[in-house]
Amino acid sequence: MEGTADVSLARPGPGSSPWRMLAARPVAGVLAVAILLIVPWIAMNVALRVQSGLDWLDPDAAFVYPIAHKVVHAALALAVMVVLHRPLADWGFRLGDWRGALRIVAVFGLIVTAINIAVDGLPYLLTRTEPGIPFWPTPLNIAGVLLFQWVVVAVGEEVLFRGLIHGVLWPAFPTRERIGFFDISIAGILSAVIFGLAHGIYYDQSSFLLITWNPSWPQVLYALSLGIYYAALKERSG
Repeated sequence: MEGTADVSLARPGPGSSPWRMLAARPVAGVLAVAILLIVPWIAMNVALRVQSGLDWLDPDAAFVYPIAHKVVHAALALAVMVVLHRPLADWGFRLGDWRGALRIVAVFGLIVTAINIAVDGLPYLLTRTEPGIPFWPTPLNIAGVLLFQWVVVAVGEEVLFRGLIHGVLWPAFPTRERIGFFDISIAGILSAVIFGLAHGIYYDQSSFLLITWNPSWPQVLYALSLGIYYAALKERSG
């Protein structure tokens, strides 16, 4: 109606906190949370069925379930993008400054690999104890786990969190803030918070509403930090 303001879409002024902005733009926030609840739950149920059907390939349940889980993550996120009728470039599927992005990824990959070796591998080497992995280290299991860790997990999580969720939040929360070395949008901050929270949520197979919040706070904070870095990198690289 003419002369009537749409309060739910009113743009918060500069300097508004992420939480005040979220209150002013509830639709985007609700959609992002709904995606967080529903997509991983569907992915979990599909992955369980895939694991059951491919038990002959992966009897130790080492790699089929996590790979299927992240593949369904990405497929569902892409499906929602198509339904929302926005160009894929709006979701981050564009080359942008790909050379600069590759340099950053290369350096970041080396740093993270060194940290993981120091934290997860070095203690076992120093104490000469066997790592507590829940499966027999056959060549197939090792190859499957490495495929998941090096490729699939990144694709699944980036398409969902930095693609779909960040893309849903971006039109509503474009205002930028400075966090340490990073110049990042409020949308990027909120997507990083959701990314961190996702690492403390456990789903019940029967309903996406039956969730358990049982965080390992170091993991949640680590994921939050990475989420801020990943979102800033996406926005910087274009």
